[in-house]
Amino acid sequence: MGQTQVALDSLDRSLRSDPGHEQAALMRGLLLLQLGDRDGAIATWESANAARSSPRLEQVTTMAREGKTFDEIVNNPL
Repeated sequence: MGQTQVALDSLDRSLRSDPGHEQAALMRGLLLLQLGDRDGAIATWESANAARSSPRLEQVTTMAREGKTFDEIVNNPL
């Protein structure tokens, strides 16, 4: 199993335990975005934000919907 899959599995476990875990959702979404799965990233952020409102998750979701790149998202301060 590659490092990427190990990371995704770990983040999935965290989100199953706490669906609103902002950091786990943020990292999972960014990893998916970097892998080219923009829809998966947005779905991750929306799901976590629905469980526990987060201005940061709202911001990255909006940026991803606008077509911003991984670099543009991670380099944008909240």
